[in-house]
Parts: sequence; C-alpha cells; structure tokens
Amino acid sequence: MLQKRKKHKLSTGQQKMKDVSEAFQQNLLRDIKLDSPFREHQMTIEQLVDIYPLSRINHIQPTKSVGLNDDEAEIKLSSATEKNVIYPKNRKGGKFQAFLYQFKNTFRILLLIATFLCFFIFALDQSRTKELAMGIILAVVLIVMCFISYYEELNTFKQISTFQSMIAIDCTVIRCGRKIIIPSSDLIIGDLVWIQNGDRIPADMRLIYCDDLQVETSWLSGE
Repeated sequence: MLQKRKKHKLSTGQQKMKDVSEAFQQNLLRDIKLDSPFREHQMTIEQLVDIYPLSRINHIQPTKSVGLNDDEAEIKLSSATEKNVIYPKNRKGGKFQAFLYQFKNTFRILLLIATFLCFFIFALDQSRTKELAMGIILAVVLIVMCFISYYEELNTFKQISTFQSMIAIDCTVIRCGRKIIIPSSDLIIGDLVWIQNGDRIPADMRLIYCDDLQVETSWLSGE
C-alpha cells in the first residue's frame, strides 16, 4: 500500500529567499543578454541586410550574395576594432620569466619587502629569531602563492592554445561575388564565409543559409 508523501510547506523566510534567488537569476540573465554585443542570431535575414548593407546579402537567394568588395575589406582590416580573430600570446622569455612575473603584484611586492626586512633585522641582531622565523614563513607563503598563480596561468594558456588549434588557419569568403581563400586573421566583421564539409569554423558567425547541415557538439557537452 502506497503512503502519501507529506508536502513540506516552506516557511515565510524560506519562501522569501526562494523568491529573491529566482529574481536574482532572472535579472542576471537579463543583464547578460543586455550586455552581450551580439544580436545577429536573433535577427531575420532582412534585418541583417539592413544592418550590414556592405555585405550585400541576397535575402531571396543567399547563395548569390555578393559580399564586401576588396576596397571595403581593406579599409575595415586597417581598423583594429574591426578585426574579428584574436590569437592569444604567451609571455616572452620562457617559463622562468613567466614565474618571475607572478611577483609583479602589489600585495606580493609588499610581502617580499616584509620578508627582506625580517631577514635584514635578523642579520643585524642574530638573537632575534622571531624575525627569522617570520621571514621564513613569509617567504614560503610568497613562493607558494606565486607557484599556484603560475600553475593556473600555465593551464589557462594551454586551454587557450587547445582552442586556438581548432581555429581555421585559412577560410573561404565571398568578396565581389567570388569565393577567395584568405587567412583567418584577415577575416573582418561583415564578411560572408563559405563553409563546406571538413572546414573549421574560423570565427563566431551567423548562418544565413545551409544545406543538409549536421552539427556534432559532443566535445562541448561531453555526451
């Protein structure tokens, strides 16, 4: 015989906390949407035609779109704000200098000065062993902090480099009504990119036409 489960009624305080949590999540999502500079995925082809007139999108037959011309692409490419692909750069000087760079922090510099002062006081008066112990503790804490931040930075750069390896080196764009192959670093906002089977995606893009498209996202979702 099945027993009916008792419904646990939330107290007034718990209900208020739940309402505040839900309101916070809704406001957070709304702020993220408002702060996002990308709206193209929510627009129709006709709206894209109005926003990007130089792309010369044919909303009736997108495959016959003309795209930017060479002069327009050159002008946009000369502007740093128009570039669409940014490659991460590692710190110069190798891993040792990257580790030393971790000391360039206001708190860590103060910690380093305090460590030297403790050792300096002990050097003047070797009977003051408390300063020696304090200096050793501060030095250990400083080195551990720098090692942790260095390790995190190294892992971050490795992850960025992994994603960078997925970025296409070259891509096919439509300019002046013809397909040309350009370096992905020369891709600019407003370019019409032609993607076919086996190609890598060179940048964040909005699909305006597709034929028998299948997307594999298991490497993102883990499924």
